[in-house]
Amino acid sequence: MDIERWRQHVLEPLLEGHEPTADADALGGLALLAADTDRTQDYVFESAKLPEVRGASHLLDTLNVERIPDLFREHGLTGKFVDQKPPGEIVYAGGGGLLALVPLEKAGPLAQAIEAEYPQVTGAATITADWREVTPTMVLNGYSDGGFGELVRWAGHWLSRRKEGKQPPPFYEALPHAARCNSCHARPANQVLFANLPGEERAICPVCERKRQPEEDFERSFWFEKYQEAYEVKEALHPQDLSEIGQASSGRKGYVGFIHLDGDELGSMLFRSETPLAYRDFSRTISQAAKEIVMDVLHEYLPPTPITGSSARREAGQADLVGKPIAIHPFEIITIGGDDIWLIVPGDRAIPIAAAISTAFSERVHVPDESRKPCTMSGGVVIADDHNPVRILQDLAKKLTRQAKRARHEAKAEAEVNVGYIDFHIFKSADMLDREISTLRRKYPYTMSGLGEGGKDLRLMARPYPADVLHELWQELEVLRGHDSPFPTSQMHRLAEALLLGRHQSTLFYEYQRARDDKGHFVRLDAALGVAQCVEVEYPTPWEKPEDDDQYSHQTALWDIAELYEFVSREGKGQ
Repeated sequence: MDIERWRQHVLEPLLEGHEPTADADALGGLALLAADTDRTQDYVFESAKLPEVRGASHLLDTLNVERIPDLFREHGLTGKFVDQKPPGEIVYAGGGGLLALVPLEKAGPLAQAIEAEYPQVTGAATITADWREVTPTMVLNGYSDGGFGELVRWAGHWLSRRKEGKQPPPFYEALPHAARCNSCHARPANQVLFANLPGEERAICPVCERKRQPEEDFERSFWFEKYQEAYEVKEALHPQDLSEIGQASSGRKGYVGFIHLDGDELGSMLFRSETPLAYRDFSRTISQAAKEIVMDVLHEYLPPTPITGSSARREAGQADLVGKPIAIHPFEIITIGGDDIWLIVPGDRAIPIAAAISTAFSERVHVPDESRKPCTMSGGVVIADDHNPVRILQDLAKKLTRQAKRARHEAKAEAEVNVGYIDFHIFKSADMLDREISTLRRKYPYTMSGLGEGGKDLRLMARPYPADVLHELWQELEVLRGHDSPFPTSQMHRLAEALLLGRHQSTLFYEYQRARDDKGHFVRLDAALGVAQCVEVEYPTPWEKPEDDDQYSHQTALWDIAELYEFVSREGKGQ
């Protein structure tokens, strides 16, 4: 077929919402091609080793952004985004997803090539690709004058059915006598790598070996390359494990923050797109804004930081750096897929970074209609000891994101919400590993059952918070910590522990300590409570009374403040 004529007379008019200038069937027909990765987070986080998490993310991002367009070109198509000249068939590619308008005869071979590419490159990760023949009228009007977005929603349905019925992912039989991989502990190892010490060796499977050497460059990071393109950054090394990022936490050493942020209801907004170009423009606005905001915030908050090289340097071929002073970029960008963001940062920077990204997203991205309402991004932050497995932190961050989105949805039912919500959890003990966060918070010490008015419960937390409120609260805590005479951490702990005695006793204790204060500490603490509880009273007590709450008679933000306070650094932002 004549690809150029098809593109000129069929594709280009349709992209802009116009009828083709020639008969589409006569020029080869038209198909909608869709693809989406399959449970790739299981692949990325199956190893607890940070270089392998980085390597898996690098392989997937390279496949999503670079390799799929290459496949289009190999099949005689341009494979370019539609704002490039000449316009290409790909309407959207990113975050593990793909949407394209292609000639009918190319759809099947392209789908097969895309599905074959992922396991071939990664050895484990897969993608589902499928296609349907469509008419120009369907592209322009959907099914019931819903526009192109309605067609995309339809594609989601048949792609989901294809996922359910496709062949299982690559299987590696682990026989009882076979040595297990020292990284994933799931697949059999078929080779032994010598570590960088005499006589030391480790068994590894081929999948984890590919993660270890993406493009034969151990240090390569897809997103850090983008970071370097955006800024002239000082020379520094990548962190090799969580302990190196934890060292960069000046508020409390040895803690990291795992951040997950996700756009609110952006999928439904995309489904309202009238034309492929409108869909492309809005999705690309979201993706580009997320990338730029993350880079800007990390550059502002996390300059290269001096640490001591950890023992993980041996596996990186840097045994001479173990125990030696080095400088690292103290963060890991796991991925930025559309509006889906995964980061690891020092524990004392996690809350302000998450709040700053969410707030900036609301300021920069707006609904593409006459209302120009802000688009929002909510998420979860886990602050944990750097010895915890990455997979545990990732799973908890996802649960916190759901909690934050639920809180935003409930707030939206009462009034207009123009900012995302952030939930957080300070992960300190292993007894929480198998417990749902929602179940955990309905129990002691987060909930005091039956101790409120009328036999109701007391809630010892005010999270999740609107991102702008959390940002302002953190600033108040920095003032509290950074004063010439900072609020004593021990006294903050006593105030929090008093909450466990009940509302009356804790209120009396709070007022007693305030009366004894001769350094102005409680003036600043009251200001922080006022921000967190969103109340304007002259002398706020630790408790507030929620309106129309059938479960809780009172709640307080003091427990939140006490947990966060020990992670606030006196050195301030960016050290």
